Amino acid sequence: MPRPEPAFARRWRHKFNAALDRQTGSTTTVKEGSEAFIFPLAQYISLHLILSGFLLFSLGFLPRSQAWLDGILPLLKIAPSAETKPATLKQTISADRPEHLFLTPLTANINVTLAWTIGGLVVSMIWWGAHLRRWWVASRTAERAAGSQVERDNTVKAAQKALLAAVAGSFILYPLLVILGAPITSHVVQTYLFALHFSLLTILPTVYALGIPSLYEAGSFERYRLTRLFCELEYVHSLHPLAIAVLTPATFRPRTQLERATVYPVFGALVGAWFGVIPLALDWDRPWQTWPLPPVLTSIIGFIIGGLASFMHSITVEAVEASKAAVTTQAEAERAEQERNGEKSKRKKRKGGKAA
Repeated sequence: MPRPEPAFARRWRHKFNAALDRQTGSTTTVKEGSEAFIFPLAQYISLHLILSGFLLFSLGFLPRSQAWLDGILPLLKIAPSAETKPATLKQTISADRPEHLFLTPLTANINVTLAWTIGGLVVSMIWWGAHLRRWWVASRTAERAAGSQVERDNTVKAAQKALLAAVAGSFILYPLLVILGAPITSHVVQTYLFALHFSLLTILPTVYALGIPSLYEAGSFERYRLTRLFCELEYVHSLHPLAIAVLTPATFRPRTQLERATVYPVFGALVGAWFGVIPLALDWDRPWQTWPLPPVLTSIIGFIIGGLASFMHSITVEAVEASKAAVTTQAEAERAEQERNGEKSKRKKRKGGKAA
């Protein structure tokens, strides 16, 4: 059985629900001045597809720029001449079964690959976080009465805070990765770069969009929202009491389209990174199985799938609500028609009685 809800969580849940109740029409529409803000689903999916291309490009093609960089730096006298360097990249393992030529520049130097990927992630996630932030600021008007603090910093300051939060989060993720099985005495740089990669993928856009809540009473609303979105579970109990003891399914609790657009990619990246460790345990002895290339790739794929899942969930909810509204409208129209027909029949009966 789940633990009882704390009093402070119950209090702020009521305040948050009151803010949602003040929204116009649905949970995705709030008043902004005299106009209504509606989450732009079509714009969201188009931007998410562009972001997906950026993320895949950062991992699949940016690391290939290292060859161009190695050739241009000696000309700028920043690095020694590349004449002594090999002309082609050689595989260090699995030489009896060479990998595809597309993968060789990615597996030849894992640190270089991760560095280029992180560079692409910084640009991509700042761009994505700016769009999320704009949507969140536009949707916070109804929450002010419930105690929400709308971040008044400009975009540059918000981006700086998000980058600092991502770097700080990487130092927290590193020991967690070691606890979960990452190498302790070896691959230190690779493990940290993966922690920074995952932090940029998840923490940076979230902090950029929602900000860092104040530790004082004024930030209680934002702290409760972050807790509700990323930490709190909504238990769905089965009707059968024995099933509760065996299995109690739980779901995270984003309620609006914007919340799903923010939360689903984060958990998609988390699930993707978790499944990405499976190839590491296989004894295929392939270069692409080197830590942490598989989790890096699957975390990006999970992030992309999470965004697509949020879009599918939102349009499904919209379709269901539109269907319910259509059925309700039709039922009301039929009821009104029946009332009109009843009134007509009553008037005819009264006229017939008078005539008799």
